[in-house]
Amino acid sequence: MSVFSKLKQFQQMREQAKKIEDVLGNEKIEVDGARGMIKMVMNGKQEIVSLTIDPSFMQSDKIQLESALRQTFNDAIHKVQKMMAGKIKDMGGLNMPGMQ
Repeated sequence: MSVFSKLKQFQQMREQAKKIEDVLGNEKIEVDGARGMIKMVMNGKQEIVSLTIDPSFMQSDKIQLESALRQTFNDAIHKVQKMMAGKIKDMGGLNMPGMQ
């Protein structure tokens, strides 16, 4: 395979990755934690868009609040990863030469 062909494949992969990144950046998921006392919205880039904590839950002890936040965050990441995998599959997957 010529250097030109490899460069062309690399450019196509970059374009495909950019398209996937743009699609995922527009996707959002919402997760409720601590029986609805914490609400988190995360986008497909795994960035937290919003985080809301019920004021009454702020009266909880520090360990309980930290644990609930950690669990909510982890749930959001797992949900986003599943969404990402589905979107990438729907878009035809990642066509990377030599990676089958």
